[in-house]
Amino acid sequence: MWLAGLKPRKYLSHIFISIALSSILAVVIFSLIIYFNATRIFQEKEYSSSAKSLAQVKYNLNQMDSSIKSLSNYLFLNNEIRAIMYSKEPFGDMVELILNVNRLTGVILSSNNFIDSVSIYNSYINEFFYIGRPLYFEDTVLQETINANQPIPRLKPVFRKIENVGGKPERLENVITYYMYDNTDGHNHVDGSIILNVKYSWFMDNVNMINMTDKSLNDQVFILDDKQRFIDNESSAASDFKSSLKTAYLNHVNHSADGKNQGFFESKLDGTNYFVTYVFADHIGFTLLKIEQSSVVYKHIHTLRTTVIWVTIMFLVLILLASAVVSKSTYRPISNLLKHFISTGGQSANEASLKDEISYIGNSYKQSLTNLEALKQEKDQYRNRMREFWIKKLLIGSYNLSEHEYGELTADKSIMELLDGDIYICVIKIDHYNKFRTTYNDKYRKLLKFAILNISTEMLSGPFAVDGADMDDDNVTLIIGARPDTPDALDTIVDGLKQAQANTRQYYNLSFTASVSEKTTNIIEISKVYNNALAHSVYRFVRGRMSVITQGERNVDDGNPFLFDYPTVLEDKMMEIIKLGKSDDFEANLQKFFHVIEPLEYDHIIISLIRLTDRLKRTLDVVSASKIEPVIFDFSKISRELLELETIEDGYQLIVESVKEIIDKDGDDALQARNSAIITSVTDFIAGNYYEPNLSQDQLAAQMKISSRRLSRIFRDGMQLSIPEYINEVRLNKATEWLEKTELSIHQVISKIGIENETYFYAIFKKKFGVTPREYALQKKMHSGKSAR
Repeated sequence: MWLAGLKPRKYLSHIFISIALSSILAVVIFSLIIYFNATRIFQEKEYSSSAKSLAQVKYNLNQMDSSIKSLSNYLFLNNEIRAIMYSKEPFGDMVELILNVNRLTGVILSSNNFIDSVSIYNSYINEFFYIGRPLYFEDTVLQETINANQPIPRLKPVFRKIENVGGKPERLENVITYYMYDNTDGHNHVDGSIILNVKYSWFMDNVNMINMTDKSLNDQVFILDDKQRFIDNESSAASDFKSSLKTAYLNHVNHSADGKNQGFFESKLDGTNYFVTYVFADHIGFTLLKIEQSSVVYKHIHTLRTTVIWVTIMFLVLILLASAVVSKSTYRPISNLLKHFISTGGQSANEASLKDEISYIGNSYKQSLTNLEALKQEKDQYRNRMREFWIKKLLIGSYNLSEHEYGELTADKSIMELLDGDIYICVIKIDHYNKFRTTYNDKYRKLLKFAILNISTEMLSGPFAVDGADMDDDNVTLIIGARPDTPDALDTIVDGLKQAQANTRQYYNLSFTASVSEKTTNIIEISKVYNNALAHSVYRFVRGRMSVITQGERNVDDGNPFLFDYPTVLEDKMMEIIKLGKSDDFEANLQKFFHVIEPLEYDHIIISLIRLTDRLKRTLDVVSASKIEPVIFDFSKISRELLELETIEDGYQLIVESVKEIIDKDGDDALQARNSAIITSVTDFIAGNYYEPNLSQDQLAAQMKISSRRLSRIFRDGMQLSIPEYINEVRLNKATEWLEKTELSIHQVISKIGIENETYFYAIFKKKFGVTPREYALQKKMHSGKSAR
């Protein structure tokens, strides 16, 4: 059953149409190629046939021209003719002249039947004597030519008119005239000449006979002389036709690159298409044109065209039938696949996006892939959750594993890779955790902890099997599996963790401290080892942030003569200094005190600091009472902060700042001036180094030789914002300046302001300006364009 909303067998029609159209197109193109090639072949054959006929005419014309020239030379050198041509006196004996002329007439005309007449011109007496016509025949055209003072072509055929004799109805007839003379004077007058007039009818009869022209089909030969004039005997009624023919010929020759002397073309003359062949006879300067009606030339082509059309139609019918068979055969696997999809409950097809069967199958396939991918992700998530569950289970309660749980654990090969050999536990605690917790939301904190876990795993995964879990507190924990024969395994772990610390600082501007446990080979002891490493991580208080703490570095009281106490002389001295108001001496003695308690265990250090704080409170209360404006030493607040401190340096700075605030209370003006100078130095340093990626509060504190905590308090009190916030403010202002005034890309702008994390830049930019950097730049440039207009 076909799906609702899916047009039945639509793809089958697509296949049929595609096959049919491609086949029909191929057959039509093939038929056109045959037809046009046949037309070209017929044209070339017709041209070849006509060109041969015209070549024969050209040959005969050249032969006739040679014969007439030879005859002209013979007659010109004949003594009897020369006597008449160069006689300087009028002829007195007319009888003798007539006899000589008649004798010449018999000799010349009887042996040369193409000669119409011969004229002998004597320039001395300016007389013309005719042979073949009356002796003193009045040839007006000839006389005008001789006396025209124009150059006369020597032995070149000249087409002209001559008057009829012998009672012919036409007054004028055509002849072809050759002039033979010896010399001319400065006015182009010949001294004597023989003029041969050739019968035009004889000339044309020979031309037509050679070409076998059929005037009933307008199969004709035309001749153009060297001045592009027609040589014919036709009436002026055909002048329009000949004019059109000459125009077509000249246009063709002028636009033809290689068809000056011979060739063919087609032209429409008087409403009829003609096939024109032409040959140029170079000896006499004539052009021979043969014209035939195109319908006659292409008679067989028309028959071929009809045949091709019918054959093409037959093939098209066969193509349609074959296309139907082939398309059904091609469609059969698709039909079977479609039925299979429908029978197995494929995607519902009532969606408007389903256009045909392939669309339905494609969408069903995509849905199947989506379902498989979702299932795979679900399995991966389940596997990861189970993996995390087992890691947390091992870390928190390895001693409580039941027999069933132990069996499931050992069945997981990826977990057993961690446990097959020496096992180390690494607790990673994020530094500045309070700031970390308040700066980022819960989701982003998890992402950053996941990034730290990934980076650490990547740095250690070469020589070790490593996996870890987020312990839902300020730490993530790694289980590191090392082969028993791994040399210097602990040193390699420390080096890998240090590299992970550097990468985390570079890419996320975060730092962490790592605590590495002693090794164990017993799965049951993993929880114990984890608790030891977690407890030992508190020694960040002494080792400082970004340290890697191992079990061999733990502080002990053994060997310390004061156990977890300190000499009361140091305490008494500090109290006396406080009473005297010597803040600098107080700092120096406090440093000695911290140097004494630093080797103690963590708990003893904290107890010592609380005891010191209690003593300080009682002393400062006495000092504060004598001040003009008493200052309260908040013991409970300082004690609480001491318990939250991450490093002993933070404890030192907390006590110094709290005590000096009371000691220096009477010098408020000087203190304010010092603080103002500190703030100015900080802002100037940030303005000149904002592009440095490592620019931070700690760097500024080291630069100014002041504690980071104190510097932060001074700056916040004076500027009402923290140093990191001010650094971001300067960087964002520079970014907006470049976005507005330059064509730099956002990536280039980020690199110029010292921010390495592009995601972080986008977040703080949008928080400040309400739009993304790209949107900000576009808005500013659009506003600038409108202002310019």
